[in-house]
Amino acid sequence: DGIKHEIRNACNKGKIVKMGDFNLQIDWVNQNGRGAEEEDFLECMRDSFLNQHVEEPTRKQATLDWVLSNAEGLVNSLVARGPLGKSDHNMVEFFIMMESGIMKSETRVQNLNKGNFEGMRSELAKIDW
Repeated sequence: DGIKHEIRNACNKGKIVKMGDFNLQIDWVNQNGRGAEEEDFLECMRDSFLNQHVEEPTRKQATLDWVLSNAEGLVNSLVARGPLGKSDHNMVEFFIMMESGIMKSETRVQNLNKGNFEGMRSELAKIDW
């Protein structure tokens, strides 16, 4: 299945947060699914060491919208809010706690802010086009 393959690949590369409307009926308290598809997905989550952070219903009485992560403390302050517009799903708000840093790019780019545009215009004005 595509989503399970994507999750396994992403988890092999480091910390991840995956969120969305998964539309699977899973009892998170007892860690079991309604059917084979749900049980298969739970197995994928266990194999990938994923945690599901949404504990409140997001559509009627079901928790269909999930926030998954594979690192302790990566997702913080999660709350389910009311629906946005005419949606029948509640919004889920949370923080992703990641360290940020500056990555040095190997790509060289010109700094156009330092260009001598007056000089270029003057030189181009001398040409008989």
